[in-house]
Formats: sequence, C-alpha cells, structure tokens
Amino acid sequence: MKLIKAIKEEADSSQDKINKLSWFIEDSPLFRDYSDVQKALTATQLNVLIAYKHILLERVHYLEKENNETNR
Repeated sequence: MKLIKAIKEEADSSQDKINKLSWFIEDSPLFRDYSDVQKALTATQLNVLIAYKHILLERVHYLEKENNETNR
C-alpha cells in the first residue's frame, strides 16, 4: 500500500532529524552557548519530533491491521 510506504518513509526521515537534533543537544558546543530559552525550545522541538514519529508508527500499525482484516 502506497500510503503505508509513504508514512514509513516519513518516520525514517523523522528519525534522522531526531538523531541529528539529539546529537546537537548532547554534543555540540554551540548548544552549550544557547540561552536557556533557546535550550528549552530546542528540547521541546526534539520531544515534538519524537511524538510525531510515534504517531506515524501508530498510523502504520492501524493501517496494516485494517489492511489485513480487509484481505481476509
């Protein structure tokens, strides 16, 4: 199903962004120089990306379940 494939690709893309932003927060000297507000906003951005990826994976789960029930 094309929709499932597209959502999985978006989840993979989201994981790449999560990995990069996590690295930035944990290891970048630039992050250490951010203001407290910018640090908080960047951490919130990471949390939203993680939630977004989980939502995408839940959509895939239910689409696959619906697809399997339809094809019985």
